[in-house]
Amino acid sequence: MTIAVLPLLARRTAFVAAILAFASLLSAQELATWQVGTGTVNGVGAHPGMMIADGVLVADSGTQPARVVLLTAPKSVITLGANAAFSLAVEDQGGAKHLIIALDRGAIEVSLGNKGGYADVIVRGAAMNVRVTGTLFVVERVRRDADYVALVSGHVKVGLRREIADALHKPGEEVDLQQHQGLSGTTGSGLGPIEILSGRPSVGDTTHTIHDQSTLGNGSWPDGDNPEVLGQAASAGAGSTNGPNTGIDNSGVNGAPLPAPPPGSLGLGANNPLNNSLQNDINNQIFQGLDHGSLGQQILENTLTPGPLGAPPRPPH
Repeated sequence: MTIAVLPLLARRTAFVAAILAFASLLSAQELATWQVGTGTVNGVGAHPGMMIADGVLVADSGTQPARVVLLTAPKSVITLGANAAFSLAVEDQGGAKHLIIALDRGAIEVSLGNKGGYADVIVRGAAMNVRVTGTLFVVERVRRDADYVALVSGHVKVGLRREIADALHKPGEEVDLQQHQGLSGTTGSGLGPIEILSGRPSVGDTTHTIHDQSTLGNGSWPDGDNPEVLGQAASAGAGSTNGPNTGIDNSGVNGAPLPAPPPGSLGLGANNPLNNSLQNDINNQIFQGLDHGSLGQQILENTLTPGPLGAPPRPPH
């Protein structure tokens, strides 16, 4: 009798495990969507419109920059440099919600248009926490134990991660960065001195670190206060205001005008890489969130630019 019961218990255990795994997938909060570029989300090849849940690793393919749109922080985008990777999470700290961008490797550019319902948006590196308001900045995880942040515009507060601050006996250490300033941080020595930046860093430059681009530049900041413009040819030298040609169209990001769409199109622009693939995925992936109210509205604000509607269908005979 005992032998007969064991297979039944095993099947029930497997069934319960499957139910729990499915419930975990359902409870995962969708925080972003892949916009353009080549990379992976949770180890699966990414495509435009692919939803990104909390806790999954988002990675660039290692060849060219890619872009992710935040859904719960309107008009905010993250541009990944080559081989960069991060994950998103929502943490409750003292009853307030905080969006955490955990940088695993490489460099990312964060253009934050709005914090949405979050008390803070925080980029967490190896040693540093970068608390963001409305701003544009670049963060690079230089090594497993070191970070560098370069502020293009706006304002950020840079401190040590709590466990690092406690280990170094530097609790509460925090620095206010102003635009065109940079700062390094390591797990062994804490925060470095504030540096004046002489060039606009670009995640598209694969030959120089963000620190070298920012401090070895030519002293000029043309278009320095705008988000990374992907797809424009530029020299890749240190301090270059744009990275090398990435082949990624930046149309529609942060309110940039789009080309006139053809009749009946979704208004994405004929030259935008999202145009073809998003039209195939949009009903199954993006508009599934429209019945959730704010989520659907944020997706529309962040990923689509209104365009003319096509002619209505012919009435039935």
